[in-house]
Formats: sequence, C-alpha cells, structure tokens
Amino acid sequence: MQGIKRFAAIWSAGLALATVIGLAAGPASAGRSVLTNADDGHSQVVEVGGSVEVRLNAYRDDGLSYSWAVPVSDDAAVLARTKGSTTPNGGATAVFHANEPGTVTITAQRNCRPSSDKTCPTSLTPWKVTITVN
Repeated sequence: MQGIKRFAAIWSAGLALATVIGLAAGPASAGRSVLTNADDGHSQVVEVGGSVEVRLNAYRDDGLSYSWAVPVSDDAAVLARTKGSTTPNGGATAVFHANEPGTVTITAQRNCRPSSDKTCPTSLTPWKVTITVN
C-alpha cells in the first residue's frame, strides 16, 4: 500500500509539472501579452482577437537619461494601437489589438538627455519586438 501511495504522489507531481511546462511553452492565447524593456529584440505570438501591452520604463545609464516615445506598429491592419501615452518620468505605454493574421514589428524610439559632463550617442537603436498574429 505504501508503494502505491508513493507512486500516486510522484505521478501527481509529474502531471502537475507537465501541465505547467505545457502551458508555459504553448502558443499565446487570445488574452493579453505584456512586453517590457527586457523584451527588446524578441518575438511574440498572439492570436487574432488578443492584445499586446507595451510598458517601457525610462532609465539612467552612465550619466545619461533615456526616455521613450509611444510605441507604434508598422501595420495597423494586423496590429492596431488602441491606446498610447508617455509618462512624466519618460516611460511609455501602448496597447495594441490583433485584428488579422500577419507579422508586424512594434518599435519605440529612445531619446537621450545628457548630464552636464556626458554626451549622448549620435545613433540610438529603437526598442523592437516582432509580433506574429495567428
């Protein structure tokens, strides 16, 4: 009897772990995906009817202050922005709705404000995420 209980406990734990792993690795649902500064350069899959929220935070690096412009989609027919704003501290947010299948890029321009003894780079790479809508 003790062996059966142990087997059942191990089996249940394995099933729970497999379920969690399956959910984490599965395709995105028609829910909302949230993207942040750390998602720069990544790709995301979203279902038609779903939404993507972008939350970019301003930051300081080596005496330079960086802020964001409102994120934009390069194809509003596929992924349309429904909300967008900047924050007083230099952050930016946007919400996009997935209208139809396709692949789009969401970008946000970074702005630099130097301190008195620093100079901003001449070229700033924008934040960019590729979205595939299924």
